[in-house]
Amino acid sequence: MNPIYNYNTKNDGSNDNEQPSTHIRKPEESHTPGFKEAARYLSAFIDTSVDPCEDFYQYTCGGFLKNNLSNAFAVVQRDDDNVLIEELSKVNVEDLTAVRQARWVYDACMSTNSSKFDGSEVLQVISGFTRAAGIIFPLLNPTKSVPELTQEQLAKSFALMSNIMGVSSLMIAETETNWKDPVGENPYLLYLDQASLSFDTSFYEKGTFEKVKTGLKRTMTTEISKIAKAAGVNIDAKTLDEDVEDMIVMESLIGRTMNLPQEARRKFAPEWNPVTVRDAQNRWPFMDWKVFLNDLAMDVPEVQTLLTNADFKMICKSPRFFDGFSDAIANNDISQRTLQNYLMYRLVSSQSDFINPTKTKVLFASI
Repeated sequence: MNPIYNYNTKNDGSNDNEQPSTHIRKPEESHTPGFKEAARYLSAFIDTSVDPCEDFYQYTCGGFLKNNLSNAFAVVQRDDDNVLIEELSKVNVEDLTAVRQARWVYDACMSTNSSKFDGSEVLQVISGFTRAAGIIFPLLNPTKSVPELTQEQLAKSFALMSNIMGVSSLMIAETETNWKDPVGENPYLLYLDQASLSFDTSFYEKGTFEKVKTGLKRTMTTEISKIAKAAGVNIDAKTLDEDVEDMIVMESLIGRTMNLPQEARRKFAPEWNPVTVRDAQNRWPFMDWKVFLNDLAMDVPEVQTLLTNADFKMICKSPRFFDGFSDAIANNDISQRTLQNYLMYRLVSSQSDFINPTKTKVLFASI
């Protein structure tokens, strides 16, 4: 052990002043193999090519990040990312339209212009969606009465949400490999799936949901308040609180009683339920299935013809959800106001980075 040195003490033991002894250890050098090995090890972590005052993280960890990628796939991914960044940074008017569009999106994402976070772009998305689907956002339209959605309007809402907006909400339709016969005559099939909610199904069990409910309510309230402010709409606090509470009750109802439990989804059989378009319309009449499927493939006319055939077969992964949701709509267990507010909230939430660039993840804050 090194002694504690008093730098004010002379060799003869005398002291020039009355200052107390310091507890700073005397600097020392070591030329032992272990010391040198540790120095080499730590030196490999840093990146001395950067100024620590400019980028302290890169300075302290840059060497490690460069030399310790987890596996060969990570190395390939890094190289691919670098190539993409380089290509997207170039300007070439002769590029294909798809490449120019990708470059435009890249430039928009890299832009630090704060004006894109003022909510105006989200309001444009909301406006376009409501016009196309024929629905309203009740919370942003306090003076309008809430219309009852027709089968066609609900079908358009679900199709546009999935196909155009890229938002999974109260139902999912996606193309996957034919599980039973992936190399046969029909190697791909259309699958219908249950609602995509704020949490996995297990979180909606009694006791668990109460732990996350407060955070979910805070998130919903914050995001709706921000888009209302951007739209210049003053939402009554009591109305907002009640509507958010109704949406949470709706989520809980779906997650607890309609969605297929996660343990059941690990098995093949419960999710393999072939149905035709005719079957779906007869069993789940909450929407017009031909309109839904037609709008789902609106960019591909030949696929529209295929999907809207009454005998077209799909695979329903969760009949329990569609049974429960269809009954809830028919029995008014889910009100029109709550349904439309929820659909619009999910759309707003998918665009939340453009109305709240410093968004905090608060869903689990209460756990």
